[in-house]
Amino acid sequence: MSDSPAAFAAALKEEGFLLARGDRRGFVAIDADGKVWSLSRWCGVKPKDLRARLGSEADLPSIEAVLAEGVVLRRTHKVKVDPVLVQRRANLVKRQREERAALLKAQAVRRAEELNARRASRPRGLRAAFLRVTGAYQKVLKEAEEAAQVAQQRDRDEQLALIEAQLNERRSLQRDLAQAGLDAAFASSARASPEQPLLSPPDDLTLSKAELLRDPARILAYVSKTRARFTRADVLRELVKRIADPLALRDAADRAMRSPELVRLSDGPDADYTTRDFRSHEERLRHSVQRMTNANGFGVARSHIETAMRSQNRQMRSAFGGHLSAEQCAALEHVLSDRQMASVIGLAGAGKSTMLATAMAAWSRQGINVHGAALAGKAADGLEEASGIQSRTLASLEAS
Repeated sequence: MSDSPAAFAAALKEEGFLLARGDRRGFVAIDADGKVWSLSRWCGVKPKDLRARLGSEADLPSIEAVLAEGVVLRRTHKVKVDPVLVQRRANLVKRQREERAALLKAQAVRRAEELNARRASRPRGLRAAFLRVTGAYQKVLKEAEEAAQVAQQRDRDEQLALIEAQLNERRSLQRDLAQAGLDAAFASSARASPEQPLLSPPDDLTLSKAELLRDPARILAYVSKTRARFTRADVLRELVKRIADPLALRDAADRAMRSPELVRLSDGPDADYTTRDFRSHEERLRHSVQRMTNANGFGVARSHIETAMRSQNRQMRSAFGGHLSAEQCAALEHVLSDRQMASVIGLAGAGKSTMLATAMAAWSRQGINVHGAALAGKAADGLEEASGIQSRTLASLEAS
């Protein structure tokens, strides 16, 4: 994310590395032990792309010059792991997974039993004919459908209750880990470490060459997973991972681009496309958003909003003599209104986190449980730190 070579070098130094020029030309990083790491390999970026971003490595000092300066770098702090807490964490993870699996299995069995019971109780023969004649048959079907919806909601509530209970257990353990200094150790274990061997990223394209030659249009679903809009070049880029022969590649691309699943979004040599499946999902999402925007359900009482705003203004006055701006107040009114969905967009530093911290206080006074979610773990941490809203990644929520 650095916007200049100097900023990149400073960011590297913060992490315990110095930027230098390699022996065979190229960008390298030197750690506190004098070990040299190739930036191209470890960042997964081609050398020419590094030069386009950082300029020529000829302007950097050599490895020998950097080592001769004797700059003292921060070494990675090694945490002494308490085996009791480590085992406690492993036991908790195992038990919670088993609890979730057991609940899902029990619900599946119960759903099957309830479905069989509803089928058995459905009117048949003369009784069904009589109900159809009297117009009561649709009422019977509607009651069965309502019973199925109630059962579905019950299962969902049971799952959410279990997740909430398990989250509380995990937070309790996390506090103990933090006191022992282990939370950072576990968090860093998920990231690449200089002590680990360099591993190539896995190829997530599961389609084989034979499958793609038989039906090249299958690549479209794969491309649309990561791109809302794509071009023929994007399709070729994915096909070439399995089909090396130029003639076979061109033929496969032509057949894929003639697929009825393809939707053309623009004209010209670099036309954009999407898939019918993606378009239908997009339409459903748009309708869901519109429906939630027009539906009521999460309004906060005026007294709670005013109390939260007064409290926030007092904190801001005592901290730096400021107060909530007119834009922040308008955003608060929008977010805390009686609707199921509201959206606020603002540039970095516009005051969104302060607004959310105030909204959090108002929601809490209303008795509403607030959960934060973000695409990236760093964003979730920032949301929680800035607003006080306990936050997780969307992937974490889906996995749970």
